[in-house]
Amino acid sequence: MIRPLRIALFTPDLRPLAGGPPRVVLGSAQALVARGHAVTIFTLAAGAVDTPGVEICRFPVDRPAQFGRSRAMQRAARQRIAEFDALHVHAVWEAGAADLAAVFRAAGKPVIVSAHGMLDHWSMAQSRLKKLVALRLWTGRLLSQAAAIVFATGEEAAEASDLYPKTPRAIIANGIDIAATCAAITAGREAVRRTVPGLSVWPRTIVYLSRLHPKKGVDQLVEARLALDSRFDDVGLLIAGIPQDDALLQTLRSRIAGSSFSDRITLTTDLVGPVAMGALGAAQLFVLPSHQEGFSVAILEAMAAGLPVLITDKCHLPEVEEWQAGAVVPDTIAGVKAGLERLLLLSADALAAAGHNARAVVERHYGWPVIAGQLETLYAQGTPRP
Repeated sequence: MIRPLRIALFTPDLRPLAGGPPRVVLGSAQALVARGHAVTIFTLAAGAVDTPGVEICRFPVDRPAQFGRSRAMQRAARQRIAEFDALHVHAVWEAGAADLAAVFRAAGKPVIVSAHGMLDHWSMAQSRLKKLVALRLWTGRLLSQAAAIVFATGEEAAEASDLYPKTPRAIIANGIDIAATCAAITAGREAVRRTVPGLSVWPRTIVYLSRLHPKKGVDQLVEARLALDSRFDDVGLLIAGIPQDDALLQTLRSRIAGSSFSDRITLTTDLVGPVAMGALGAAQLFVLPSHQEGFSVAILEAMAAGLPVLITDKCHLPEVEEWQAGAVVPDTIAGVKAGLERLLLLSADALAAAGHNARAVVERHYGWPVIAGQLETLYAQGTPRP
């Protein structure tokens, strides 16, 4: 029996547009509270977040803001350090994460760091010079002195095996609130149908529901859909997401408008918040053609909705094939096209069976109660008994 713990979590951003990590932080916090632990989130993000039972402490960012430092956060941590048993950092490159970790380590408290895909090959190649500077000045200290680095999959851990190999590794996936996810899908379904008229006329629908960022490979999905032959003329594509790259958004809109399939491809940025989840309830197949992922919450949500999933090998979830829950393909136009053909040529019953398998896997392995149990074990291993 693990005693109640007092856990501090750090994330630089809690806003939905920041992607999966904020949802992971909030979801894990609520799940840990449900298991009897006390959780405080340290963040640099503004804006209200309704998270019952979880204390959220927001701090101003010092200038220059790009370093993500906050002297006010450091002071607060020093003043309250006796209240906590451990710190779990959900960041890698922000200097503020290393500053907060130093406060905890100085007090003899273990620091856990979640990589969230930020140490894999693709991520390390982006802004490489800045990352080398960060590794030398603060990130190297954060990682080398951590009690453990958490990776969501073995594949993700393997890609970072040459970075601070003496630091213990832990494999703990992201989780989701299955009941809340399914409720949001049901509640948002009709609003999505009103927003996307094509859903009422397309016999079959593919859905992309994620950020509109170049690393997500959505441009490859558009090209793959346009390359499908007449056997798939009944298939519509709904692309719904938060825009994060204006040039990509304009390119996608121009490409779709200039194609002969503009009536079968809808790109919308109007579906936001819980309503957007309704898109999963209006489709028969979910696609995430990413060039890089840590461990995608969007994939788990689609699987919880009972959808088969088409993902790339860069999503670090090869088990999708083993589970017979969809297909895993190379992150190329040809790869995505082949995956679409393979899944869309299945009978309706076979496709539904793959979706049923996907839902069963999420229920068995990725609900927050399961993941929170693994987290509390990790935290307890590094904290002394009273």
